[in-house]
Amino acid sequence: MGCLKQTLPWGDSTIIAHVYDALLPHCAAGIAVVVGSHGDEIIAALHDRQFSIVQSDTNAQQYESICRGLDCYLNETDAPLALIQPADHPFIPAIVVKMLFDNMITSNQQGRSAVIPTFQNRGGHPVLIPRAVAADILRWRQTVTDNEPPNFQGIKTFWQEHPDLIQRIETNQPTILTDLDIPADYQQHHP
Repeated sequence: MGCLKQTLPWGDSTIIAHVYDALLPHCAAGIAVVVGSHGDEIIAALHDRQFSIVQSDTNAQQYESICRGLDCYLNETDAPLALIQPADHPFIPAIVVKMLFDNMITSNQQGRSAVIPTFQNRGGHPVLIPRAVAADILRWRQTVTDNEPPNFQGIKTFWQEHPDLIQRIETNQPTILTDLDIPADYQQHHP
């Protein structure tokens, strides 16, 4: 995008602060923010909010950042569930988060599968991940680190190879797919 998109203005705040504020009511155990080479700028954009800082390799793919966050979750909290949300996906409909938690509570797969919101069968965010699945993801990472499969797509490859570990919940919320990758995305969606 040519700039540090997480720190771009969003409403009366920044994108990263907006994402944090939207997730906070659902994260009683706290929030971890995974940062790379511009960590100081991202931390500054969050002002006085409370969170754990998780350092990721500056050249790592998004998948590695997710794994760093999951590792922090497993080792620094006893929370039964983690919400994963990329900082460049600013729309977090509260109704979708409620659907994820409700499904986790009422499902016979409780604690054994992640819950992914979908819109028109396309996976979106946030993703609700129980401890057991987080541990499975990290174990899987160890196997692919040494022998990355062809057409590797990070966490998407994990979900494709482990369909028994996910539940997909269809929503009527297209914004769960919104990703601010290019300036036109930001211009189109900026409030």
